[in-house]
Amino acid sequence: MKLGRAGICLLLCLALAMALFACAYRGYEPEPIDNETKQHFTTPVRLMVEIEDLPMPVSQVEYTQWITPPPQNTQQATQQQAEDSTQVGNAQTNNAVQQNPPSSAMQSRYHTGISIVPPGIADVKAFLKAHPVQPGVGYTEDASLDAATRQSALNHVNSIRYIAGVPANVTWDGGKMFMAEAAAMLMTVTGEVNHFPKQPSGITDDIFKIAADGSKTSNLAYTAQSRDVVNKALRFFLGDSDADNIAVLGHRRWMLNPPLGKTAFGALGAYCAMTVRDKSNAQAGAAHSVVMFPGQVTPLSFFENGWAWSVSFTGEYNINNAKVIMVSRSGGYAWEFAKGSANGEFYINNEAYGMPRCVIFRPRGINVQAGDIFDVQLSGIKKNGADWLVQYTVQFI
Repeated sequence: MKLGRAGICLLLCLALAMALFACAYRGYEPEPIDNETKQHFTTPVRLMVEIEDLPMPVSQVEYTQWITPPPQNTQQATQQQAEDSTQVGNAQTNNAVQQNPPSSAMQSRYHTGISIVPPGIADVKAFLKAHPVQPGVGYTEDASLDAATRQSALNHVNSIRYIAGVPANVTWDGGKMFMAEAAAMLMTVTGEVNHFPKQPSGITDDIFKIAADGSKTSNLAYTAQSRDVVNKALRFFLGDSDADNIAVLGHRRWMLNPPLGKTAFGALGAYCAMTVRDKSNAQAGAAHSVVMFPGQVTPLSFFENGWAWSVSFTGEYNINNAKVIMVSRSGGYAWEFAKGSANGEFYINNEAYGMPRCVIFRPRGINVQAGDIFDVQLSGIKKNGADWLVQYTVQFI
């Protein structure tokens, strides 16, 4: 493996980090990021609405583009239908979604906001089988992740993205690998996770610049153990539901950002960095303007009861007045979320973490099991000033 000057300096710096590791790590107990074993809610919410009481019958909408609410103003409906017919024609050309039968002139129609064709249960199982994730972490002689660990990391990332319905073809970014490694090294030296670190003594200016750039443009994690640091870090990035992150879900949103096409990982001790500032994925497009997690078919191994649910948007959306209704088909429970009143936690974030807008909700008392099906509906969303209803179904396997 050929190393340039920066690479040689990096290896020297990594050697320095290993020498300082015992001093930097000993006695350092950061606030735990792992909330997988924490019980967030204990009291379930009794069913407050039936599926048929929703504005539209969500359970009957399975992945279609257009649905019909109660009759409204005839003139408005006629104008809306004219616009709809043009958009439906384009959708049929793209073969992305299915269309419901036309509604009468007395009914306007709302877009469901979901144009991703979700993978089925068999598809998800086949993808996971073809993209195995191995436990543990291995290194080369120059302290980079070895080939098997890199491939496993990519498999893990792409599996998460496949479940969410976004392009699952992310590849290794050799050009940013040193940035990720330097960021992991710097966290080990300083003993802290910081996207804007200060330069410690003993680190040269050129190496610090690489490490600082990596810190600013990467997801960062401290995992409390080094044996399986990469997989554990990815778990943290996906969950992202601790007190410091749940209102934003920045790590999840960067990892699920449809344009992400390349990434690299650096890991040292219990610290891990994943580069995420990339827009090279040619498969990303308008069909991925609304992305939800959990996805419409989600294995239990990729979700925890204490994690937030999210729907992210890119494009001309206004989500400031979003409302959410969740209905459990099997559990006999429902949850409603809106500003000022929520059966759990509810956040609206308009910051650019990959996709620039995100509706975040964590249902109180939820207990997800294999076979459970949830209908989710988001109302109050506007796109280019028009109502844009988002509704979808999540099945856990």
